[in-house]
Amino acid sequence: MMIYNIIVVLMFESTYGGWESSNHQGNYIVFECIIEDMLLLSSVRSGSKLLLLNNFYRFKSSYESIVKINELNEFKQKLIDNKNGLSVIDFYATWCGPCRAMAPHLSKFVKEYPNVSFYKIDVDENPDIAQHCEVTAMPTFVLAKNGEIIDKLVGADPVGLEKTINENK
Repeated sequence: MMIYNIIVVLMFESTYGGWESSNHQGNYIVFECIIEDMLLLSSVRSGSKLLLLNNFYRFKSSYESIVKINELNEFKQKLIDNKNGLSVIDFYATWCGPCRAMAPHLSKFVKEYPNVSFYKIDVDENPDIAQHCEVTAMPTFVLAKNGEIIDKLVGADPVGLEKTINENK
């Protein structure tokens, strides 16, 4: 599964009848979208005008930059090393639809909460860590502070996760 942030710049037809170029003061709207496992369309229809978007700039999502933990000792060490800050650990499975649905939200949280450490753990590859944290459903988000687990949120609830992060940061 590939996740990308896509920056799309749409140029609107000017009142003078021509498309504004980057050299002129034009009306631009910049959209940032997170696209997952989707073919990128090469065109956008705006009213009766067809605007071809030949150049998409793809950026790997911040979700891919989240540190993946692969061993129980590594997990314990990450919590100990981050004594003064909040850690959010995403327990996920690659086959889990709700886990994939949370990836764009986690990407957003990584950017919005730079003082929070985010980690991810694939439960199928690391059942010992999942058992240690009593994870029985995915996605599960474990929050830790001062080396101790302080909260757990089960399910794909981005609003609830953000609220929990804000309450504990």
